[in-house]
Amino acid sequence: MTNPDVPESTERRDGSTALPTRREARAAEAAAAAASPAAAPAPVDSAPINPARVAPDRVTPARVT
Repeated sequence: MTNPDVPESTERRDGSTALPTRREARAAEAAAAAASPAAAPAPVDSAPINPARVAPDRVTPARVT
């Protein structure tokens, strides 16, 4: 059984067998996430938070500027 997250071959186009760099890995992950319709961010609820319905330890005080 093979791991679907690991490519079958690590051979690169230039013939070397080095693993992808971090930049290449991030680019591949970003491309896969952009191609996936499930990766779309959830819509943001624009309703204000009601502090009375939130646990007191989760309420942050308003910033005074």
